[in-house]
Amino acid sequence: MNLQHFRVRFSPAAIEDLRAIARQLEGATGDISGAVRRAEEMLTFACSASSLSQHSLQRDDIRKGLRTAPVGRSVVAFEMIRDLQTVRVFGFFHAGQDFASILLDSVGPGQG
Repeated sequence: MNLQHFRVRFSPAAIEDLRAIARQLEGATGDISGAVRRAEEMLTFACSASSLSQHSLQRDDIRKGLRTAPVGRSVVAFEMIRDLQTVRVFGFFHAGQDFASILLDSVGPGQG
């Protein structure tokens, strides 16, 4: 299957996660351009279905079909819906956030 033709869709929570990470990085470093650049790098990585597929781990223990991929010190959580040729990004998590607990709380085990 050609992953180039997959559409990548971001949940509203994922977009807010990127904003929050950029604010956190700006607060920690005082460098707004660096914070924005880092958020853009995460977004660019997530927009590539083939990158996500190649670098991800299956996490059915959290949610059936969930995959996670590292992006530097961050993690992107997503699912690949092959029959719809879509990648659905649930969220971005940074610097040791407990993404498993956050995702379990938001969707429950095995729900979807």
